[in-house]
Amino acid sequence: MSRNAAESQRPGPRGAMRMAAFVTAATIVLWFALSWFGDAVGIPALYEFLLDFAALAELVWAFVVVVLAWRKLRRGGEQGDA
Repeated sequence: MSRNAAESQRPGPRGAMRMAAFVTAATIVLWFALSWFGDAVGIPALYEFLLDFAALAELVWAFVVVVLAWRKLRRGGEQGDA
């Protein structure tokens, strides 16, 4: 696949923001559900910390995606998304 073909399949800044919002919402719901389930079942605290760190990693990822998309929008880079 050529570079132009790969770039044409990337979402624009607004699409990236929508994707980050969806992934963040899904992460929060899963985080709450799995934390509740872990407490109910009694899984070790180590696994709960791993779940917490995975959720935090996603939140950092979403922040970076949104900031980069916001900067691209401010520069007028609305390409490939309506």
